[in-house]
Formats: sequence, C-alpha cells, structure tokens
Amino acid sequence: DVSLPTKKVTGILLLIVISGSLFSACQFAYKDAKNKKAFSPYILASRFATYTPFFNLNYFALAAKEHQRLLSIANTVPYFQLSVRDTGIDTYVLIVGESVRVDNMSLYGYTRSTTPQVEAQRKQIKLFNQAISGAPYTALSVPLSLTADSVLSHDIHNYPDNIINMANQAGFQTFWLSSQSAFRQNGTAVTSIAMRAMETVYVRGFDELLLPHLSQALQQNTQQKKLIVLHLNGSHEPACSAYPQSSAVFQPQDDQDACYDNSIHYTDSLLGQVFELLKDRRASVMYFADHGLERDPTKKNVYFHGGREASQQAYHVPMFIWYSPVLGDGVDRTTENNIFSTAYNNYLINAWMGVTKPEQPQTLEEVIAHYKGDSRVVDANHDVFDYVMLRKEFTEDKQGNPTPEGQG
Repeated sequence: DVSLPTKKVTGILLLIVISGSLFSACQFAYKDAKNKKAFSPYILASRFATYTPFFNLNYFALAAKEHQRLLSIANTVPYFQLSVRDTGIDTYVLIVGESVRVDNMSLYGYTRSTTPQVEAQRKQIKLFNQAISGAPYTALSVPLSLTADSVLSHDIHNYPDNIINMANQAGFQTFWLSSQSAFRQNGTAVTSIAMRAMETVYVRGFDELLLPHLSQALQQNTQQKKLIVLHLNGSHEPACSAYPQSSAVFQPQDDQDACYDNSIHYTDSLLGQVFELLKDRRASVMYFADHGLERDPTKKNVYFHGGREASQQAYHVPMFIWYSPVLGDGVDRTTENNIFSTAYNNYLINAWMGVTKPEQPQTLEEVIAHYKGDSRVVDANHDVFDYVMLRKEFTEDKQGNPTPEGQG
C-alpha cells in the first residue's frame, strides 16, 4: 500500500497552506514596510491570519495594533500655550453618563418621575435642551467630547490634546473615577485619556461605589484646584443589571421599560448625592451622556445603540452644568435651547475650568455662541449626517412615517 496515512496527508496539506500564507503575508508586510519605512509585526500577524483558515485571529492582531497605537498616543503629552482665568470655582466634577435617553427623563418632560433629584436643583443648573452626541457609541463619542478631535476630521492623533492634559498643565489635581470596568475599557481611546489623570480608580460594581472615592478626592490638597471625572456605567444595557434591585422604584422589574427607567432614577439618585457632597464648596458639576439609545418595542432587546443611519434618539443626550449655592448669582444658569454638540465639549470644559488656549473661545458663553447649531454627527459606519435631517425615532422611516411592525 503506497497511500500515506490520513494524518500525514492532512499535516502536509496544512504545512503547504501555512507556508503559502506566511509567504504572502511576508510579501505584503514587506511592501507595507517599504511604503511606511517601518516594519510592523502586527501587520504581518494580521495579514497571515487573513490568508489562513484562522482568519478570525485577524481581529485580535488588529486590536493589538490599535492598543499599541493608543498607548503611544497616551504617552504623548503636548505642551500648551495656556491662558488660565480665575472662575471663582475650586472643584470641578465632570460626570459622563452612559446610554442615556432624554425621552426617559422627567427633567425633559417624561411622564414618569425619573429625575427628582436633578429637578429639585433646577434653579442651580444651566440646562441644555438640545445637546447631541457626535457619535452613537462610547468609543468615539467620549474622545470627541474630551479631546480636540472632531466629527469632520477624525484622527486619534488629536487625542493628546485633551481636558486632562490641559488641567494637569494648569496645575489642577486630576482624578479619573470609573465604574466602566478596566477590562472593558482596556486599550480603548477612553483609556488613553483616563491614564493621563494623576489618580485613576476603576470599581467593579454599581455606580454608587464611586462616591467614597469622590469623597476621598475632595479631601486631598484642599488648596489645589481639582478636576474629578466620574465615568458612569449609567444605563448601559442590560439596564436591569445597572442598579441594585433594592433601588428599583418602577415595576415590574423584569420589564425592559421599567428597568431602563429605574437605571435613570438610580443615576439621578447618585447625582443628588454628589450635589450634597458639594453644596458647601466652591464647586460645579457638568453632566452629559456619551450618547443616547434607540428604542423599538418589537425587538427582543428594546433599547440598543444606534448603528448605520441612526435616528435622532441615538444622539439626543441630557446635559447640564450645576453650580453650588455658595457661588451665588454670578454664574450663568440660563437655559440653552439651541442645538449644541458634545463634540465641542472639549472647548466647553476648558472654558468652564478657565483653562484655554489663545485661539479658543475663552468663556462658556463664547463657546456656545461659536459652536451652537452645528448638527453634524457620524454614525457607526463613520458616515457624516445632519442630525436635523435624521428620522426622529428608530421606528420611523426616513420621511418620519411609522414603519410596519416597528422595523427601523
């Protein structure tokens, strides 16, 4: 019998496939290195995986490459020509919410009382009625909000120009406190910003676990100005797991609408506790959500992120600035009714802190006047749209008519 054993035949064929794939990958990597004048092992690994039956490994290779790029960018600290203005505020608490729909907040007219704590502080806040996110998902919307990146000229090399690096250079003590797990955020654009803070804390559990760390941050170096960022888990799906069951106020607890409203109410409770911690300090809180969510009651998961050509609900977000009563009447608490994109929050936060570059608008009023009305957003495909022209809800077609059975 001259036939080779099956295992040997399989082994030889596999060796031929791997050898051919490796040769093709090396050729591609060589051409890439010639063009870029630098060899990347991630390009080689990615291309090799693409040519083999193990093509799914390509995603891991590309993720590793992106992780290295972000680490390199995170370690880049630019020097800024800064203008530092005394705002009369010593403590700035920036709270970034997660997956929050304006349509489910009584602060904005929702019938259920989901935001009683914020509403009780209505006289202390400057409310933005038409704030919109630049993107419908965290990985892009948060960097757009906290860095000099932009909707029209997206480039991760803009990320080092961010609020943390600006505050650090201005002499602030900076903190990043997050309940979005370090594992979930590891290697992301958000991490590349967070790691520049002087102190970073990641908690595992509900958002309320951030409060003791906030209290500790407030007690440190009381003579130094502070920027404290709280990155919440908020209403991230599944919303039924976003809060302790003992905190539920809406029933039934297995209903997705009740769960989502409970998650909003839970965030509101946390905000109330933050206000209580800061009410006797020269302090201010800026709160905004990273993005909204779509809603379709006919789907298994009723609430979900916006994708391609998302509706307005995926972008419309809550935003306000709270000022401690200690600051008196010398601050602007007027309601802003124009569209304002959180893609310009980098400039808004800089002006809020009184830390700006000469070419930037210097005050909150100037930032709002300069950027209000810009309604350009990107979808999950990185295509640019005018928010105003988008359908209002996922369950409408592009002409604003209800779709059959809610099919967006």
